[in-house]
Amino acid sequence: VEEPRVHDQLFPLETSVESTYKTWGIESLKERGHNVTTFDINMGVAEVQAVAIDLMGGVTAASDSRKNGIAAAY
Repeated sequence: VEEPRVHDQLFPLETSVESTYKTWGIESLKERGHNVTTFDINMGVAEVQAVAIDLMGGVTAASDSRKNGIAAAY
C-alpha cells in the first residue's frame, strides 16, 4: 500500500509510474519496450486501500498514509 505505483494502460499504450519509483525499474521497463511516463504522487491519483481476512477470520486494513489515509473498520 505504501509503495510507488505502476499502472500499465492498454489504451492508450502507456505505462504510468510514480516519480518516486526506482530509476533502475523505470529504465528496465523502457528497455522492455514500455512507453513510460511519470507522475507526481501529489496529483491525487492511485490512492490505495486494502482489506485482508486471514484464515481465522481476523481482519487487517491499510490505507495509503502518503495521501493522509487511515484504515477504519466497523
